[in-house]
This record gives sequence, structure tokens and C-alpha cells, in this order.
Amino acid sequence: MKFLKKPESVQQKNKTGGHCRPPECFIVKTAVLKIITAFLEISKKKMYNKIKEFMKTEWRKFMSLIYCVEDDTGIQELISCALKSGGYEVRGFENSRNLLNSLKTEIPSLILLDVMLPGQDGFQILSDLKRNPALCEIPVIMLTAKSGELDKVKGLELGADDYITKPFGIMELLSRIKAVLRRTGTAVSTSQLITIDKLVIDLQKRNVFYDGKEAVLTYKEFEVLSYLGRHRGTAVSREKLMLNVWGFDYEGESRTVDAHIKTLRQKLEAVGCMDIVTTVRGFGYKII
Repeated sequence: MKFLKKPESVQQKNKTGGHCRPPECFIVKTAVLKIITAFLEISKKKMYNKIKEFMKTEWRKFMSLIYCVEDDTGIQELISCALKSGGYEVRGFENSRNLLNSLKTEIPSLILLDVMLPGQDGFQILSDLKRNPALCEIPVIMLTAKSGELDKVKGLELGADDYITKPFGIMELLSRIKAVLRRTGTAVSTSQLITIDKLVIDLQKRNVFYDGKEAVLTYKEFEVLSYLGRHRGTAVSREKLMLNVWGFDYEGESRTVDAHIKTLRQKLEAVGCMDIVTTVRGFGYKII
């Protein structure tokens, strides 16, 4: 029995690979779909994590930062939980040394200050804060067991914005904090200063000064410097700078960050601020 001869056009297509057999097509298509699906799942998860991180850092800009100076860890935890539930960001400190170290890098919207502390007491800390031009405008609420009239008068005359005695109610504490923030105009952290030795970054006025001389920066240069300043001592990757300053990620793109760092360094060096932004080889940058 003779087979029918295939048309010449069909023979030519089979020879040149113009068509694959149906089973082969199905296998190839299935493999390609699996690869694409896996890639999309990885990309989706990666993008979700980056968006989550970005939203977390952006949301912080709208939260008032409150420092709580209290040597009793139980009371400090109670206050921190209450403030976080009220929508505030909180840092806790047990003594004046830790407080002053933190104030060198980040300025809060308000300080809750106990009086009876190890080392410097609350009255001494308050007096030092009010004598410091960079810190004197931070609102302070005294939160202490010293309930005598003379103690209250002393705290208020030293510059405290309010004086709350222990024991206190959580609702009253939150209401008084809101009242002080509303009265002083710092309901959102608008008077933040980042000080690094002689370098001062004013986050409210968006000014940068070194030893009294102003460095005029572009919008993105200021954002890069302030982000590095808020993470002083921590190596920040180029990818993280792209995500937090530009708002999205360019895969493998580092020239944008490097170019802004270069001009930022030049402007800082022009006012005498040398080598403050260091390069972490193969990773990113940091401020020492």
C-alpha cells in the first residue's frame, strides 16, 4: 500500500522546523508558562516587600516622635504601649547619657521626663536642654512622683510645658500630650534637627549648615543626606537609597545614587565638611 505523498510545501516546513509536532508544542508551552508564572510570583513577592518597607518609612514621616526618659522599665513599657496605641513613635531611655546621645542624631516632637533618675536628675536635664539653642524648643512634660508644690513650680520655671504627677491616667497623659503638641505646633515632627558634630540638618526648614556655613543642596541631595543622617553609623545600600529617596527601585541602577553622592560631597566640602559621607565598597554609603 502506497502512502500519499505530502505536498512539497509541507515537506519544506518540516525540514526547516516551521512547525513542531503537537506534543512538542504542548510541552514547550507548558514549560514556558511555568517559568513565567514562577518569575511573576518572585517579582510580586519582591515588589510587595519593597512597597511594604517604603510605606513603613513614609508613614513614619507623619508620626510624632516622643522620647520617654524613665528609669523604671515597667512604667517605661506602659507609657510606650500607650503612646504607640495613640499613634506615636516612641523611644525609651533610662538615663541622661542615652538621651543626649540620641539627641545628637534625631530630635523628637516632645520629651516625657522623669525627675528621679540615676546620674543627672530630670531638673538638671531640663535646665541643660533649655540652655542649648539646638534643643531649647523641644516641648518637655515632667512625669514624676514628686508632687510637692515647690517641685512643680521649679519644673515649670525651668521651662517644662506641663507637669504630671504619678500615679496618672493613660487617657489624661494622652490628652495632655496632644494639648502640648497642639500648643507648641509640633504635632508632627516638624522641628527635627540632625546634628553630626558641626553639621546640622534642619528637617523642617530643609537647611544644612556646617560650622555656621550653609550648604545649598538640591531636593534629592538633601533627602539623601538626611536619610544617611537618620541612619548614622549604618551602611545603607544603593538599592535602599533608591527606594527611600526616589520612591521606587531601579534594578541594577547605581549611577543615579553615585552621581548625587558626588555632588553632595562637593557641596559639603565647599563649606569645610570633609569626608563625612563614606563609601562602603560594593554596597553603598554611610555617615560615620
